[in-house]
Amino acid sequence: MVETKSNKKNIILLQAVDIPEMRINRKDYNPDVFKIGAKSFENWASKQNNVEVFLIDELLYPINDMKITLQRYHAMDILDANGIEYDQVCFTDTDAIIHPECPNFFELTDHKYAVTQTFGSMDWVCRSIENWGEHLFGDYRFPFYEYFNGGMQVFNKEHRHIHEKLLKFYWENKEKILWLQDNMHVGGDQPLINYIVHSSGIEKKYLPYEFCMTDLVRCELLREDMLFAREFKGIYQFNCLPSRDGKALMGDVNYWVNKTYKYLYGDK
Repeated sequence: MVETKSNKKNIILLQAVDIPEMRINRKDYNPDVFKIGAKSFENWASKQNNVEVFLIDELLYPINDMKITLQRYHAMDILDANGIEYDQVCFTDTDAIIHPECPNFFELTDHKYAVTQTFGSMDWVCRSIENWGEHLFGDYRFPFYEYFNGGMQVFNKEHRHIHEKLLKFYWENKEKILWLQDNMHVGGDQPLINYIVHSSGIEKKYLPYEFCMTDLVRCELLREDMLFAREFKGIYQFNCLPSRDGKALMGDVNYWVNKTYKYLYGDK
């Protein structure tokens, strides 16, 4: 393990944006979830050495021009504009809760581009690789078992060119990317950052599943007795949750974010 000798901060960058369009189009939309998720990371960071949370609370572009998860790849520009010196930066989704005893992942990266493998739908992963490759990356492919989750990434200034390349690629291929997102339903930032990182040949460090615990239902971990929070001291991503009432897409996200935060942090 490479120890960080810099006195610069490690930054957890979270998007906590209240999007008016979402309030109109999604009755189940609840931006308070983002505040609760951010609060858990702030509590965790306060117990670490040299870690701070930076919240992005507004859009850089209308979401019709660029999905919100793609906008976070301006992270280093945003931190520079705010005069924040940093060593490493971590993206994580904001509808997530971090365990108060989660190990400090910044100390595990070896200063490589650190990610976690996807443990969700292999059908979705394979179709993402296939469709994005066919429509945007020619003959280039990479193995499905190297596909990583975009919901947890740790990087440093040496990786600035990766994010610049992603943003440049997006604007040059915007219409085709939006078509893929709307018609093939394999969109967001995840397939794109995978193709950019893999095709660039940079060194990656795969962190354990605990640092991005997605698809808790498919992994049979999500239970009312909070088994996942007792056995895994990590970061819980509340995605792909089936609705209990058959109506609200995010109904269980709201429920589980609140329940998990209270279980781990009480009224803090």
